[in-house]
Amino acid sequence: MKKIIGISLVVILCMGAIVAAMMFLTQEAERTSEIFVHQVELPDDFILGVDISSVISLEESGVVFRDFDGREADVFTLFAHGGANYIRVRVWNDPWYNDNGTLRGFGGGNNDVARAIEIGRRATAAGMPLLVNFHYSDFWADPGKQMAPRAWEGKSVEEKAQALYTFTYDTIMSMLEAGINIGMVQIGNETNNGMAGVVGWSNKIHLFSAGSRAVIDAERDFRALHGGDSGRNEENREILIAVHKTDPLDRGQFIQAAQLLANAGVVYDVFGISYYPFWHGSLDNLVMLMNTLSRNFNIDVAVFETSYPFTYIDTDGHANSWSGYGEVVNYPISVQGQAHAIRDVVEAVASVANGRGIGVFLWEPAWLTVGEADANANRPIWEQYGSGWASSWAAIYDPYDAGVYWGGSSWDNQAFFDHTGMPLPTLNLFNYIRTGTVSRYGNAVELVQQTESTMYFSEDLDIYALPSYVPIVMLDNSRITKPVIWSGNEFETGLTQFRQNGGVTRVYISGRAIGDGHSYPALHVLTILPAGNLVQNHSFEDPNMEMWNITFRGEASGYANRGTDNVLTGDFGFRWWRAADEPMDFSIEQIFEGLDEGYYAFELFITGGDAGSDPEIYIYVLINGEEVGRYYTALPGWGNWNNPSITNIFVQDEDIVTIGASLTFPNTAGAWGTIDDVFFFLID
Repeated sequence: MKKIIGISLVVILCMGAIVAAMMFLTQEAERTSEIFVHQVELPDDFILGVDISSVISLEESGVVFRDFDGREADVFTLFAHGGANYIRVRVWNDPWYNDNGTLRGFGGGNNDVARAIEIGRRATAAGMPLLVNFHYSDFWADPGKQMAPRAWEGKSVEEKAQALYTFTYDTIMSMLEAGINIGMVQIGNETNNGMAGVVGWSNKIHLFSAGSRAVIDAERDFRALHGGDSGRNEENREILIAVHKTDPLDRGQFIQAAQLLANAGVVYDVFGISYYPFWHGSLDNLVMLMNTLSRNFNIDVAVFETSYPFTYIDTDGHANSWSGYGEVVNYPISVQGQAHAIRDVVEAVASVANGRGIGVFLWEPAWLTVGEADANANRPIWEQYGSGWASSWAAIYDPYDAGVYWGGSSWDNQAFFDHTGMPLPTLNLFNYIRTGTVSRYGNAVELVQQTESTMYFSEDLDIYALPSYVPIVMLDNSRITKPVIWSGNEFETGLTQFRQNGGVTRVYISGRAIGDGHSYPALHVLTILPAGNLVQNHSFEDPNMEMWNITFRGEASGYANRGTDNVLTGDFGFRWWRAADEPMDFSIEQIFEGLDEGYYAFELFITGGDAGSDPEIYIYVLINGEEVGRYYTALPGWGNWNNPSITNIFVQDEDIVTIGASLTFPNTAGAWGTIDDVFFFLID
C-alpha cells in the first residue's frame, strides 16, 4: 500500500485528503490483529474449506459456539465470516446399532446420510457449497481400515460396485432434492490400501468407476427432472468428482493410482491429498507431488485434510492424536504457530503450476470438548450423542480399535475455538491469509526449537559436540539463531546410563539460549548409539533391500516392505499392513558371517496396532540355524515404540548368525506397523 504523502501535505485541509487519510487508517487497522499472517495472493475462487462433520453431535451434546464478543452464534456463519467458502462432510452408510429397538450411534458424529443432508442444508444457507465425502463404510475409513458396510458383506466386487453406485446416486439425488449446493463429491476416503473392503487395483477400479458414474448420472437426472439441461454428461457438468489418498511422502502410490485411473478411463477432476505438517514431510515435497499429478494427468489438486494444534493440553480426558510432546516441530504449538502452519499449506497449494492447486480443507476445526477434562464424566455424553470419536457400540463393527479405544475427541487441541467455545484468532485466518495482518503486540521470541543429534558412543564423547547455536522462531515466523549453553550434568548422566545399560540411549539435555539481554530455555535430544552396528541398511533409508530376507509363511500375505508411514528416524522404516479379518504371517531377517568371537547384542524398535486376536510377535537370533534367543513383544499403538532386545549372544569363529523378527496375525483387525533402527553389535 502506498501513502500519497505529497498530495496530503499540500491539501491537508481538503476534505478529499481527510477522507483518504481516514480510509488509509481504517485499512491499516484492519490489517492488525492478535496474530501475524503473511498474505497469500489467491484467486477469488480458491477453496478455503472446513470439515465440520461432527457438528450436529457436538451441538446435541451441549457445545455452544460463540463469536468474538462471547455471544452464542451459528458455527456455519462464524466460519463463513472468518473467510471459509466451502464445507466438507463425511458420509457413512449405516453408523447405527439396533439395540432391541433403540438405535445406538457409533460416534464420530454419527454421520449417516440424514445428518450429511442437514449439514449440507446449513452450509448452503450460509452461502457455502458442499464437498460430499463418501467413506463407503459404516464407520471410519482410512489407510488402516477400509471395511465394507455391513449391508455389503459377502458381496462380490461386481455386486459391491453396483451397491456403491446405487448408494452414491441415491444420496446425491436426495441432497439435490433438499436444495443443497453440491460443489464436489469424493469417491472414497484415504483409499491407499482399499475401499469398502476391496483391495487390489484391478478390483478397486470397479468401485471408483461406479462412484464416478453415479455422480454424473445423478446430476444429469436431477436436472432432467427439474427442467434443466438434461444433456449434461462427463464433459459439461458442474459437480466436481474427486479421489483421495494420504501420505504424500509415498509419491509412487499417488502416481500409480492416477495412472491406473487414467488407464481405466475413470472420470474425475480433483486429486485430494491429506497433508498434516507433523506427519507428512515437507511442503516442498507436497508441491512437487501436486505438480507431477496435475501436469501428467491433467487434473486439479487440493489438500482435503490439514490442521495444526494451538495447545499441548487435552481438554476432555481423551488423549490427543498429536500434540508435539518431545518432537522437533517447525511451528510453535500455539495459536500463532497454528496460523503460520495452515497459512503455509495454503501458500503451497496455491503455488502449484497453472493454477491447478484449487484449495485447502481444514479437518474438524470445531471438534471441541464436551463437558470438562474428565473422561469418566464425559463418557455418557459421548455415548448418547456420538460426539466422541467412537462409542462403545462401535465395537460390534470395529472391535479391535473402536471397541478398545473408544472415547472423546482426540482433536480438541487442533480446533479454532477454545474448550469453552470462544473463538481463537485463527477463526479469521482465511480472511487474514487473503489480506495479510500484523500482530498489534509486536514481534518477540515464540519458540526455541528443540535440537537433536545422534552420536556413536566413545569414551572421548563430550558435551562440546552439541550445537553451539539453536534455531529460534519469532512471532512473525522469521527465523534466527542464538548461542546456547548446555547442562553438563544431564550429559554425564546419559553417558553413565549408556555405560550401564548399553543399547540405544536417549538423553534429554536442557540449556539456555542467550541473546539481547535475555535467556530462553532450550532442549537437545541426544541419541547415543552403540558403536560398530553391523546391520546393513539398519534404518531402511536405502532403497536397496537385498540384505533383508522377507518371507511370507503359508498362504497368509499382505504388504510388508520399505515404507514411509510411522517411522522412528529418517524418512523410511520397514512397514507392514494387512486388511481386517485376514491372516498375516511373515518374518524379516539379516544374516552375518565372519564375525569376531565375542558377545553381541541385538535390538530394534517396533510400533503398530490393530493386531487382532492371538498375535505372536518376537525378535530372535539363530546361530548356525539353531535358535539361541527369543524376546516377545507387542504392538504398542499409535505414537508409541517398543524396544525389544537380546543380549549376551555368544558367537564363535565361523558361526553364521541370523537376526530377525517374526510377526504372526491369525486374524488381523487391519494390522499395521513399522520396524525401524535395527542394531546388532559387539558388546565384549
